[in-house]
Amino acid sequence: MNCGFAPDFLRGARLDQAVRAGLVDSLTTIFENLDPPGVVGDPRAAALLSFLEAGPVQPALVGVYVDLVLALFAERDGDAQTLLDELLSPWPAAPESLRVVTLDDLDLGQGQSARYRRLLSEDIACEIQPLPAEARADAAARLAEALDLLAAAAPDLHGEFRALVREVVLVSPENGPGGFVFGGASTFSLWGALVLNAEAFRNRLDIAVSLAHEAAHSHLFGLALGGRLVENDDAERYPSPLRRDPRPMEGVAHATYVTARMIYALEALIGSGTLDADETTRAADQLARNEEVYRQGLATVLADARFTPVGAAAFEGLRRHMNGRSKSG
Repeated sequence: MNCGFAPDFLRGARLDQAVRAGLVDSLTTIFENLDPPGVVGDPRAAALLSFLEAGPVQPALVGVYVDLVLALFAERDGDAQTLLDELLSPWPAAPESLRVVTLDDLDLGQGQSARYRRLLSEDIACEIQPLPAEARADAAARLAEALDLLAAAAPDLHGEFRALVREVVLVSPENGPGGFVFGGASTFSLWGALVLNAEAFRNRLDIAVSLAHEAAHSHLFGLALGGRLVENDDAERYPSPLRRDPRPMEGVAHATYVTARMIYALEALIGSGTLDADETTRAADQLARNEEVYRQGLATVLADARFTPVGAAAFEGLRRHMNGRSKSG
């Protein structure tokens, strides 16, 4: 897989296809080894595998698969059977347009809001709640405005975002520990979903940069097919460029990479001529801050990261792009 740094719609689509192919392989193995009686001859199993091969799927389907795997490993046979039945139920096709929802079973499906919370709990250091009905229309309009800005000013970023993200979940967070402010999160366990703090939707510039940030996480999840960028033990802690608290190297590597994507987005926005004078000034200020954050993060990663092959390739592409950018500037 091409690990170049620049965003790419076609590569994003190929990553989505590769993730779904991995799910097909894993589920085929699961189906063949269930004992007894197995579901190899069950037409529902064949239909599910064909559905996964055909095109993008809802993030909730991936979440059920993850819970099934966890139940099987823990030998929770009753839970595994319930999850298998849920997985083999008919699934609607993922819509071609971006789905904008909130953390509510009415939007996500029965039991899905609790699943989303649980699968995201390691990445979100606070409780998240559904966005109040009276705030949803305004938040959705602001999100659309930011996406329009990306489409006009940074079409490559917009294209990759649309290839990787099928569903945006707008939420209202509670206060986190130590002044933590939740902005957004994603996880390979809900491939295709992006959870955003709608209360932080101040203006189209900030939202657009946040979208570039979060899409970069999904890009890395796809490159690694749910695996890791580094081999460092998660018990090891290092300074993070985007968090006050020390973080595992995996998180530091992600944060450094996505900061570079934010720099990419800000330069594209500034150079596009689509920002007004105030937005241009704020974008330049953000660019300067992110430049320093990136330098700090890269220094930590280069000093202490023990890369996996995909992590080494991703950071080689990152450094080649950033070094070329410095020379051309």
